[in-house]
Formats: sequence, C-alpha cells, structure tokens
Amino acid sequence: MAGSIQKHYTLFKYHSFGIGRPQIGDRIQVMGLESIGKLLIGGALVLLVAGGLFLLLSRIGMDRLPGDLVFRRGNLTVYFPIGVMILVSIVVTILLNLFLRR
Repeated sequence: MAGSIQKHYTLFKYHSFGIGRPQIGDRIQVMGLESIGKLLIGGALVLLVAGGLFLLLSRIGMDRLPGDLVFRRGNLTVYFPIGVMILVSIVVTILLNLFLRR
C-alpha cells in the first residue's frame, strides 16, 4: 500500500514522546470496545469502594471533622469536607506508597 494514506480512528495514540501530531512511521495503538468495557467496569468498582468507604466513615462519626466548612443560609446548606479530604488523601498516599513502591 505504498503511497496510500490510511486513517486510524483511535481513542489513545502512542507516538513520538507522546506529544505533537503523529508522524509517518509512528506506532499507533487502537483501544477496542473490549478494553473500554474493562476500563469502565474497573472505574465502577473504584467508585463502589469509595462510596462504601464514605458510608463507613459517616457511620463511625468521621463525617464532621475539624476543618470541614458548613455554610447555612435559609433552606440552603453547602458542605465542604476539607478535613475528610485531607484524611483520605493521607491514607491513600500511605497505601499507595506501601503497595506500589518499586
């Protein structure tokens, strides 16, 4: 097929240094529907675990930590769980460093 141009419709492209437009001879990898399905299922499982963790934290009284901001005006309440976000960030950082250390 010398001289003809092939078009590749891809979701993810891997080519020279990962930046810029693909050049002739760059390798392009196509992500199929099966891979996308696995990615969506994995993401759903992560959200399920995170939701369960937040339900568990609220049942043991960790839903209102010092540093959480609550604004109430009339029938509107806005809640920013900054203390919970810091605690979750520290725990996740420790776990990732333990399990993904090279």
